[in-house]
Amino acid sequence: AIELDPGDAWLFAGRADTYRAMQRYDDALADYSRAIELDPGNPFTFAARGLSYQAMQRYDDALADYSHAIELDPNHVWAFVFRADTYRGMQRYDEALADCTRAIELDPKMDGGFSVRGNTYRLMGRYQEALADLTRAIELNPAFAWAISTRARMHRAMGHYDEALSDLDQAVELEPDNDGFLAEQAMTRGVEHRGVDAFQWVVDIQATAQDSASSARTITDWLISAGIVDAERTPCVPGK
Repeated sequence: AIELDPGDAWLFAGRADTYRAMQRYDDALADYSRAIELDPGNPFTFAARGLSYQAMQRYDDALADYSHAIELDPNHVWAFVFRADTYRGMQRYDEALADCTRAIELDPKMDGGFSVRGNTYRLMGRYQEALADLTRAIELNPAFAWAISTRARMHRAMGHYDEALSDLDQAVELEPDNDGFLAEQAMTRGVEHRGVDAFQWVVDIQATAQDSASSARTITDWLISAGIVDAERTPCVPGK
C-alpha cells in the first residue's frame, strides 16, 4: 500500500505500529519519523514514536516526543500517561505523579492513569495510596491483569499473602501463559509458607526475552519482601 501511496502518513504510522508490536523498534522509528515528516501536526504519531523510544530505554527521546504530542494536543490523555510512565522509569516520581493526576483530571475513567500512579506510589513506599489507585484501576477495568498483579505485589510487600494470592490467581486466569504472573504466584506461595518451592521455580524458570524483565523484577521483589536482600543495597531492579 505504501508503494501505491508513499505520501500517506497513516500508512507509515500503521506499519510502524506493527513493527513496534514485533519489537522491531529501529524499523518502527524509521516509519514513525517518515510519518511525522509527512504530517508534523499529528500528536498521535509523536506519542506512538515515544513508546518505541521508551521500550528502547531512550527515555530523553521518549519524553521529548510525549511533550511535543502534549504541545500539539494539551488534552492528549495517553501522552500524559506515557510520559508519566517514562518519568517513573527514570525515578522522577513527583513528575510521574503530576502527569498521572493530569490524565485523571482529563478523564476520570482513565484506568491507565490510576495504574501508573499506583505503581509510582508503590515504588515510593506510599502503599496505601498505591492500593487505592490500583484498586480504582481494576474497578474501571476488571480484566486489567497488569494492575491486578501489581496490586498483588503491594499486598505481598505489606504481608497480606492471602490477598496477594487471590489477585495473582485472577491475573493468571486472565493471562495463563504469562510467565511473570506464574512466577509471582509461585514466589508468593514460597514467601507465605517459607518453603522451597519458589527457590526451585527460580532454578527452573525459562523466561522468554519479552518476559525476562518482568520475571527479573518479580524475583527481585520477592527476595526483598522475603528479607533475603536489602532494598537499599539493590538500587538497580530489572524491569522496573
